[in-house]
Amino acid sequence: MQIKINYIKMCAKAKELQDKWFPSFGDYYWLGNKYLCISDACRILVDTTTLLSLQHDKGNNIWLPQPSQLQSLLGYENVSVNVLNKLIFIRNIYQHNFDVQDMSDCELWLAFYMFEKYNKVWTDNHWIYYYIAKPQTCKRCGRIQHVVWSVSDKVWEDFCHETGWNKNKTICLECFAELIGHINFMKLKNIDSFISFDRLWDSV
Repeated sequence: MQIKINYIKMCAKAKELQDKWFPSFGDYYWLGNKYLCISDACRILVDTTTLLSLQHDKGNNIWLPQPSQLQSLLGYENVSVNVLNKLIFIRNIYQHNFDVQDMSDCELWLAFYMFEKYNKVWTDNHWIYYYIAKPQTCKRCGRIQHVVWSVSDKVWEDFCHETGWNKNKTICLECFAELIGHINFMKLKNIDSFISFDRLWDSV
């Protein structure tokens, strides 16, 4: 198994993953953070004495799961087309938004596991929560919108009051702009200053 220093760091910081480790024969593990740059600090669990010791107390040892073990944790016995598409999606997130151009199989599967299970991504040597909004359909025109936009609560309430729009229903920016043209919002001066945008990933 190809083990990169970055993968060791990813595993070490993935507390959720380490909590899942029940040491078994054949496991790869590292002797703790203080041995991070020492190449022979990587071990393969092959003897009964060490196995029983780790099962009793894992100490500072860091589990380095193989892709097949991560697949098992995800409940995937086989890598289907759907799973491959998810892997490509995760890789694109890292390439397009975190400028990660080269991920080993281990890093990619761990990134997939942490995103799928805990909505976390690896950046700046930390796992952070990362949520992706899904495209929504405008309830007025049926247009699928790939941009998240919002206005202040005051503007939204005035808009819904004047147009009769249900404030709990999604409306696209184009329809909002069309309807708002019939409302006297001069008191708000420049409506653009009340609208904010967030980009959704192109692959969503």
